[in-house]
Amino acid sequence: MWSEQTSSKPSPGVNDVEKDGEPQVVVEQAPVELPEEKDPLLLRFCQSFWHRLATWGVELRGIVPIGVDERTDKRVVNVFLLWFTVSCNVLPIITGMVGTLSLGLSLRDASLVIIFFNLLCTIPPAYLSILGPKTGLRQMIQARYTFGIYLVNILVLLNLATVSGFTIIDCVIGGQTLSALNSSDVSVNVGIVIVAVLALFISFFGYKVLHRYERYGWVPVFISIVIATGCGGKHLSKQVVPAPPSASAIVTFGGLIAGYLIPWAALSSDFCTYISPDISSYVKPNVL
Repeated sequence: MWSEQTSSKPSPGVNDVEKDGEPQVVVEQAPVELPEEKDPLLLRFCQSFWHRLATWGVELRGIVPIGVDERTDKRVVNVFLLWFTVSCNVLPIITGMVGTLSLGLSLRDASLVIIFFNLLCTIPPAYLSILGPKTGLRQMIQARYTFGIYLVNILVLLNLATVSGFTIIDCVIGGQTLSALNSSDVSVNVGIVIVAVLALFISFFGYKVLHRYERYGWVPVFISIVIATGCGGKHLSKQVVPAPPSASAIVTFGGLIAGYLIPWAALSSDFCTYISPDISSYVKPNVL
């Protein structure tokens, strides 16, 4: 019969033998530290605070994988509306105007470059978005398992630089737009602050509120763009006959479009983590 004996001394190399000839195992036991008692009042306050945030729809989950039982969203059309709303703003319009204003492309040539480079450069974000429903992981967490603990730091830094630059440009353009609508009361600086605070406020609420907002957020923006186009429509016919497009102008404009679209691949899974994995992988990228 085996018996255990607790000892604070190191275990000898050879087992001791009792008088009856049976071996004796010496087991070390490390000292156990009891956890410090937490303040019950503080604990109750924290629980109440987190519960209230949850009722408001704030995203409380961090980088923890989302379980299969929680990935139940089957409304794939919300993903389409989210990306449509993201693309329905002033920044893509200004990016598209570079082809005609700065690079000297005709409206036809610039439109063809935009269409074909869009079809090509949206493939990486569309493909990576499939991994969100399958894994329940955010995009940068997936990269951690793909590239390792050290190499992924480079991707994180590049993603941080890209997202920061995109956010700054969006805030500046949004602030200028608000100031142009009411320059007497809203300066450019005030407009930038308003756009930044509103975007930050929405971002705290996470997946559900973001999808709910993006489902309808494109409507007023689209109406505003149509009205603005109609107001300047009488000048659209005054186009100079451009020279034949050069290869450098086409490649430069295509690179600009690629730089606008491909960085979304670092975030695309984040918008699909609650989508049901049962939905066909063919449907999700085609919706994008």
